Amino acid sequence: MAGPTNGVPAERAELLSAAARHQVPAAAVVFGTPLETCLDRQRSRPAALPGRRWGRAVPDSVVRNQHQRTRDSLATLTAEGFAQVVRA
Repeated sequence: MAGPTNGVPAERAELLSAAARHQVPAAAVVFGTPLETCLDRQRSRPAALPGRRWGRAVPDSVVRNQHQRTRDSLATLTAEGFAQVVRA
């Protein structure tokens, strides 16, 4: 995977740092939701409020990008420092 989806190493590094500060192992939970399901769900979200660029719904290109980054991250999560990677 609500705020940042932690789709790039820099975002995940903050989580790893917090775990290290508290001396606990970090676990990554990666949901394998199909792209079409993600697209369908985001299309039903509210649009932007006046004066805002986006509401809860974002362009399909953003969903596609996040989905691909999540898939790409599976190969690097352990090397980044996650003690456990759970695929749900």
